[in-house]
Amino acid sequence: LDLMTQTVETEAEQKLPAYQLLLQAQLKQAKPNLDAAMALSQRVLDLIPESDAETVGQARFQHSDLLMRKGLRAEALKELGRV
Repeated sequence: LDLMTQTVETEAEQKLPAYQLLLQAQLKQAKPNLDAAMALSQRVLDLIPESDAETVGQARFQHSDLLMRKGLRAEALKELGRV
C-alpha cells in the first residue's frame, strides 16, 4: 500500500478515485495504519470539489471517525460540524 500511495500522485490519471480506493484498502487491513489513513483521508478531502456536497459530507464523516479512533475528539467534533 505504501508504494501504491507514493505513485498515485504522479501516475494516476484520476487521483480522487485512486485515493479513495487506497483509503478503503488501508482501513480493511487487520491493523490499519491510522496515520496513513488520516493522510489519505485528508487528500481525499482536498480533491473533492466543494460543489459535491454529498461526497464531501461522506468524506468528512469518515475523516471524523479516524480522528476519533486516534483519540482526537475535539478535532473530530469540529470536522463533524462541517458536515
